[in-house]
Amino acid sequence: MCRLKIDYNCESIYDVDDDFYLKNHIKNLIIDLDQTLDSPFSKTPCKQAKDFILKMKEMNIRVIIVSNNTKNRVIKYCHDLPVEYIYSARKMFSNRIYRYLLNNNISISDSLFVGDQLLTDCLYVNRIKGKFLLVQPLTEKDNIFTKVNRKIDIIWIIFSLVLAGVSFIVCVCCKKKKKHSINRKSMIKLILAAVGIILLTALIHVVMATASSDTTIANAASVYTYGTPLSM
Repeated sequence: MCRLKIDYNCESIYDVDDDFYLKNHIKNLIIDLDQTLDSPFSKTPCKQAKDFILKMKEMNIRVIIVSNNTKNRVIKYCHDLPVEYIYSARKMFSNRIYRYLLNNNISISDSLFVGDQLLTDCLYVNRIKGKFLLVQPLTEKDNIFTKVNRKIDIIWIIFSLVLAGVSFIVCVCCKKKKKHSINRKSMIKLILAAVGIILLTALIHVVMATASSDTTIANAASVYTYGTPLSM
């Protein structure tokens, strides 16, 4: 289980100042569609999305929309936009996206990847070693598949915390033993400590879940290091 790396975070892609792209030498913007660029229920681009794409074009920034959504949804949305796009991207596995970038001479080091989820967006960016900007979902209402993903995102964080805690305890116990072995007494202590960590993280999960029925991963990540906030 690897720790997910988030380089930057902000409320919305529309809040990012133009200077940020210039200072970081961003030439390509690979952006998620639903809840990042636009509402998942918008069949055509809103004015804000159109203006944003045109501004990126004026700044000579190449925009590629990457979505796990269907061919019909993505093509219909992107029809009147001067952008490239990848539909049915299967982001968790990153292979399709990586091949597209490679075949179209798109440098990962010059690119900024933007999305609102850890399980899909952040995971594939980490796998191809890109720079990731985490944003908040644009709307409170999600489609059913995205809601499931967000719950899994929270579970991912909790499991990472548990695993990190257990690993730490194991290392401490092993260092105390000259032969790097753990006897029965130490094993019982280890199990009890692990149970304690699991109960603690479960409590955190309950608190987050009761705080809001639409808990986002950025809120859950308050117990997690998740990138540099962009000052607007």
